[in-house]
Amino acid sequence: MRFRTQLSLTLCIFGLPLTAFAYQVPERDYWRAFTLSLINTSREEHGLEPLGLDSTLNELSQTHANDSATHYDDASNESRRATYIIHVSSDGRTLGDRARDQGISAASRFGENVGLRFRSAFADVHAAIEEGISYMHEYMMAEVPPDDGHRVTILTPEYTHVGIGLELHRKAGDEPNTIFLVTDFAAFTDGREVVIPKIGKRPELVVVHPLSPSVPLRTRRVRERTFDRLTRRAIVPVTLSPVEPAVNAPSPSSGTTLRERVEMRRLQRLRVRF
Repeated sequence: MRFRTQLSLTLCIFGLPLTAFAYQVPERDYWRAFTLSLINTSREEHGLEPLGLDSTLNELSQTHANDSATHYDDASNESRRATYIIHVSSDGRTLGDRARDQGISAASRFGENVGLRFRSAFADVHAAIEEGISYMHEYMMAEVPPDDGHRVTILTPEYTHVGIGLELHRKAGDEPNTIFLVTDFAAFTDGREVVIPKIGKRPELVVVHPLSPSVPLRTRRVRERTFDRLTRRAIVPVTLSPVEPAVNAPSPSSGTTLRERVEMRRLQRLRVRF
């Protein structure tokens, strides 16, 4: 089986504990469903079929998210850039390698988006996770040709399923902190079921009291200052015929900056609650 691997970049990933550490995102199933809803909403806006959440792809994505968080050093801007492993795992494997090693063979094509969100304030864990996931997705969808690798991956018509990996670099409530997001896409050819989980009840916003880390306190959501990080993109050579992007015409907002386009999309979605 030949694999076509289309990789695009953003900000995120994780791994297995060595000298560093990674921590589980609380209520991960909820946030996976939340992320899937953002992806499918964007696909439906462009007339594309929604994707299903696949357990084998979840495992693939989560392993890479753990790998990224484990090997990440947030001590400085330089260390963050140097230790962010992007699409190649800490042991040198590409997405195609990782998929084959996991025994995923019933797919004609794979794609991967990765991203991270570093925040100075992370005490309100669920508010920070929601903001981080939403911001990364909006950042990807605000891209314009020719630098729109993440957007093209999300809007590729052939994909049928996606896996979602989420991890924190530090314990929930620690500040600063980083959330890593990995989404692995696949075009399965075995006719497997497309499962779209319901989001369910949103987790309560919880903040960890600074004087008593073991006692969480409910709190109102507050606006917190965040730091932007550069978006990078990597494309791996492929052997199959290229697939035309679902939408390849220049955006009407192509004259604006990426930050302005992200803000425009955010304002357009203010009335949408998931």
